[in-house]
Amino acid sequence: MDQYRADKISELKIKYFRDLLRVKKSPSFYSRTAVQSPNTSVIVDQSSCSPSLTLKCPITRTRQTVPIRTFLCKHVETFDLNNFLETLPLNDVLLKGLKNSLFPISQHHAHRSLYSCPICSCKGALYIDTLVSSALTLFSSVILTVNISPAG
Repeated sequence: MDQYRADKISELKIKYFRDLLRVKKSPSFYSRTAVQSPNTSVIVDQSSCSPSLTLKCPITRTRQTVPIRTFLCKHVETFDLNNFLETLPLNDVLLKGLKNSLFPISQHHAHRSLYSCPICSCKGALYIDTLVSSALTLFSSVILTVNISPAG
């Protein structure tokens, strides 16, 4: 069963990387000083002289490869698609695999599935953050935090 799960997760990684929407948020999204999660009354203070963003995934504390968040997330931080899919319970993996086999790719898109964010617990569709993805590509793998300019 472990090999079956690993195979299904590998399939999901490929499919989601291919099908998830790529979104570039406005520069003001990355420079906000305080953010409130829509599901809680918690306010996260993000103020500093120069806003910074970690490139580490909060799930594994390793550098991300495919930075994602849900459309309902209000925070700047992203989490890694591959690490996230690895943490899905077996039932979710089986359900996603069943959906993929029952519906042709043109009728079922990864970005329509709802997931719970591991950072703020918002439940929404996932997307790849292109600004963070660019930073991951441009900077050396030893860089784990980047400063964000007002222009993004």
